[in-house]
Amino acid sequence: MKRLLLLLTLCFVGLLSAKAQDPNFHIYLCIGQSNMEGPARIEPQDTTVDNRLRLLASVDCPELGRTKGNWYTAKPPLCRCNTRLSPADYFGRTLVANLPPNVKLGFLHVAVAGSKIEIFDKKDYKMYLDTSAKERPWMINMANQYGGNPYERLVEMARLAQKAGVIKGILLHQGESNTGDKAWPMKVKKIYDDLLADLQLAPNSIPLLAGELVNADQGGKCASMNTIIATLPQVIPQAIIVSSKGLPAVPDKLHFSSEGIRIFGKRYAAALLASQGKKIVIDESSIAPPAPVKVQEGLLQGSTENGLLVYKGIPFAAPPVGELRWKAPQPAAKWDGIKNVTQFAPAPYQGGNPPSGKSEDCLYLNIWSPAKTAGENLPVMVWIYGGGFSFGATSEPVTNGEKLAKKGVILVSIAYRVNQMGFLAHPELSAETPQKTSGNYGLLDMIAGLQWVKKNIKAFGGNPDKVTIFGESAGGIAVSMLCASPLAKGLFQGAISQSGGSFGPHRLTTYPGENMKLLALAEKQGVEFMQKAGATSLAELRALPADKLPSGFGNPGGWPIVDGYVIPDDQYILYQQGKYNHTPVLIGYNSDEGASFMPPKTPKDYIDGVNKRYGPFAEKLIKAYPTSENSVPKTARDLARDAAFGWQTWAWANLQSQKSNDKVFYYYLDQHPEHPVDSPKFGYGSPHGQDVAFVFGNLNPTDQNRTPTDGELSETIMNYWINFAKNGNPNGGNLPKWEAFSPQKPAVMYFQQKAFMGAVPSEDAMKVLDKYFEWRRTPEGKEWAK
Repeated sequence: MKRLLLLLTLCFVGLLSAKAQDPNFHIYLCIGQSNMEGPARIEPQDTTVDNRLRLLASVDCPELGRTKGNWYTAKPPLCRCNTRLSPADYFGRTLVANLPPNVKLGFLHVAVAGSKIEIFDKKDYKMYLDTSAKERPWMINMANQYGGNPYERLVEMARLAQKAGVIKGILLHQGESNTGDKAWPMKVKKIYDDLLADLQLAPNSIPLLAGELVNADQGGKCASMNTIIATLPQVIPQAIIVSSKGLPAVPDKLHFSSEGIRIFGKRYAAALLASQGKKIVIDESSIAPPAPVKVQEGLLQGSTENGLLVYKGIPFAAPPVGELRWKAPQPAAKWDGIKNVTQFAPAPYQGGNPPSGKSEDCLYLNIWSPAKTAGENLPVMVWIYGGGFSFGATSEPVTNGEKLAKKGVILVSIAYRVNQMGFLAHPELSAETPQKTSGNYGLLDMIAGLQWVKKNIKAFGGNPDKVTIFGESAGGIAVSMLCASPLAKGLFQGAISQSGGSFGPHRLTTYPGENMKLLALAEKQGVEFMQKAGATSLAELRALPADKLPSGFGNPGGWPIVDGYVIPDDQYILYQQGKYNHTPVLIGYNSDEGASFMPPKTPKDYIDGVNKRYGPFAEKLIKAYPTSENSVPKTARDLARDAAFGWQTWAWANLQSQKSNDKVFYYYLDQHPEHPVDSPKFGYGSPHGQDVAFVFGNLNPTDQNRTPTDGELSETIMNYWINFAKNGNPNGGNLPKWEAFSPQKPAVMYFQQKAFMGAVPSEDAMKVLDKYFEWRRTPEGKEWAK
């Protein structure tokens, strides 16, 4: 009887187990580093997911409503809380589309950005974390989210998944951090064998799909590793290599773009199905190269990215090297055949390390075009980067032009020389030119870029007579300078300046907002620069390698000057006289710009600094922009904001609205969380540069200052900018009405959780500052400034 009961019990348990483990629920384990973790931006098309795709959460994500160990619809991100789009997303979508409707797919995802494959070693992971990974605390933090042992978390979740379904394979993308490691295949084999043993699966019983790294045809920094990855099937018979050929990458050449990740995921699925005898054709038209485009210099071959035609690294001028260093840009040489323009060119020579590298050979532009034919006549937006005229690159991910271009404009970004390479003046340099001037080479680069656009943009579907220039910080200041330069006349029909403007008077000792020098002083300082470089002639100075030239803060030649040619005079005076390029403008700044430029730490520091800069006006300005007894609040920081950006914008708006029929649209960005009173961030607003991500729609999902309304506000801002580019007016559609600025009604659009009209911020204080700038242009003020 006991034997019968035991037999019945075993049968019942077996029936329950059979019911719990659904053979039509296929489970895939996803492991690797950042490209598997999810490097690519999640876009609206990625958020609609078939409920046959399931995710077993490997970590707690309260902000996503996920708890470790529970199943959810596999909506990205699939890895940890703040990760993004992964190859697994479109692997799953493609697979379910080609499997019977009763089959479901489940994923469990454990990946650590930047890690070597050793982090998944069952025995040696701890040694890796305690040694080479120790220098990367962010990696330790990621590992800690998996209990400090990613392999053990993977096994724990996989055993839990086995109660619901059947493990059918492993998706791997890893190798960047092991580039050149010939032992990598054996290390992967050890992990594969350990996993199968710990999950009680037969040896070599499931496929392992390993994707290549960013390919050499995309300039992949670690592409040499693909030859090692190709040998994996020699040690794991079930290994399948997934090609990355032609998949677009982001500027760092380590990570795939969103469309690259989507196609990669589809290729993973196609490779798996092919191994099972089922061949499918996946749609890769979104990355198929377009037909070559003819410009004045020759034929260009671009690429297709997310449905746009993209051209990166188009030369618009000759390389400014050798004898062309410190000369106006010269025409680009013509070429035979087809020039491949699918990679960002190096940024101008500068301190730091831009995403695409740096070089004196830097005069290139990029184009994102939604046009299907050359005759579409779309408006054109030309981006000019910021960076204090000392830094900057067109390859920064935050200024990727895709989202703006998808709204119906041709987006162009142009490079220009920065720091001493872009703005050094010297008597010998002036003597070389018919105009007897030197120093504004960076501005001349921008003008040359705009001239190229005027001549060639029609071939890309753009309207050469509907160009809007826009820029931020130094880029916004450059926009205002181009508005005042007779050399730029007719090259654009609209201007957007974000935290820009250059209306302060020139000064011997410069400050933010009073940055300009006259040619004679700039030439004198150029002589000192040559002496500091140890050169006795211009030829010697030109022959010095860029990295041997004097560098660092305080060297001359790091800012445009009043040269009488590119910039004919004090810009304020030019506007008073109506001597500028009359176009509609959209201008503004951020609420807490002053917090971004070494704000004074104590009230005494603030008062001493104001006295030093403003002299007889210091007392009035301290009253208008008061500090507190024990801290330097925003009211005091706003003096730095307004001197550098607020007053420049306000003066521009007043001058143009008085002297021109072309409208002025004025904005103020104040988008930030409401921090509690006891928070060190209490009282802080929008810092310098925050606007760039909102304008391009490239918000950082991990930004600690993000708010729930950021996405909607970014969309609003983009639509205003696009409307302005199309019509010279930001209004249109269902957007709140943006009133034009006038001295009689100084209306300002606030971007503060939503868009609404308001008054000029700190206008009474700004009027006190205006009196200072007015005095600075008097004989007394000029004498004092010496």
